[in-house]
Amino acid sequence: MRACAACVRAAQTLKALTPDLDRRPGASRPPQVLTLLPEAMVEALREPGSPRLAVLDRSDDDLLSEAAADHRRLGVESVCRHDPAYPARLRELGDPPAVLHVLGGVERLAAVLGPGGDAPTVAMVGSRRGPRDTTENARRFAEAFARAGWTVVSGMALGVDAASHEGALAGRRAGPSGPGRPAGTTVAVLAAGVERPTPATNRRLYERIRVEGVVVSELPPGATPRRWSFPARNRIIAALGDALIVVAAAHGSGSLTSAKHADELGRRIGVVPGPITDPAYGGSNDLLRGENRPLIVPDDLRTILGEAGEHEPPVPRADPLSGLEGVAREIGTALLAGPRTIESLVNEHEAPALLAALGDLEAAGRLRRGLSGELELVSPRAV
Repeated sequence: MRACAACVRAAQTLKALTPDLDRRPGASRPPQVLTLLPEAMVEALREPGSPRLAVLDRSDDDLLSEAAADHRRLGVESVCRHDPAYPARLRELGDPPAVLHVLGGVERLAAVLGPGGDAPTVAMVGSRRGPRDTTENARRFAEAFARAGWTVVSGMALGVDAASHEGALAGRRAGPSGPGRPAGTTVAVLAAGVERPTPATNRRLYERIRVEGVVVSELPPGATPRRWSFPARNRIIAALGDALIVVAAAHGSGSLTSAKHADELGRRIGVVPGPITDPAYGGSNDLLRGENRPLIVPDDLRTILGEAGEHEPPVPRADPLSGLEGVAREIGTALLAGPRTIESLVNEHEAPALLAALGDLEAAGRLRRGLSGELELVSPRAV
């Protein structure tokens, strides 16, 4: 228990006000509201004449005793922004969580993020229901990052988030890719209390993370996920990373709010590009119009952070064409730029060699035919 009574009261007030936050237009992270003291927060969010919240009148001893009971019963530890163990990266936010609730222990969180909050960390976000290759890419990149000593931060949602955590855990178990460098692990940032797997279908993944990584949330135990709490938790995901990787995001995706927070914090943003005709990549491809950089292989993280970046552990290079040779590799190279028709490929290769190479790609599970007949390259499952 490393949280003061004032901050515990603020966290409990936030929990009590979650229905009021959901009633705000858009139910998004309310600017400046999360920075208010409990009384001011209540005044800003509740209708005049509403019943007074009981948490405002609870004694300090009562609040701290309840937090200590949660620690004993659920294993949930609390650290507030006044404690040296509070993650330094979160202090850069304009509205840092008053309390960070941690499943896995504050000491483990400090070990994962580094004593001074300076351990290499990368945040990964993306679509919940994008094309199959989005989760394959997320898993592949996260495994490479973890093996290179980077901790992967994500939100444990379906799709890209879950695949990122799974890849990081696989990289941790595989061990470091070089001498003198421990493998990384993963941090899950939830939009509910940390004792509650969110979503419930990811319970098995949640159990693995609580043992091998860390689960955190700004909401106290017992808090349920709300519409506002998902965009709010995105600021925490963005803040905890040295860089943010967007694997795939449609226009209007919540992942783009993470990118907005990362940009506000001065974090570097990398984007896994997708076909320009696929709306599942519309929002993330738009991010490449500015200064953000594409991520094609894991080693591109060096470029995204800058060659003179603070953290430069060698990142294993993954060849997206691994296992392909001859004409099959040439066709794979062409398909990296996006889907192609057989007719367009015939213009570049003799028909017999082309058909044989396409057969090899299909046999290797590296080729997919879209509804319109275009051919797409499927990423390898392993780095």
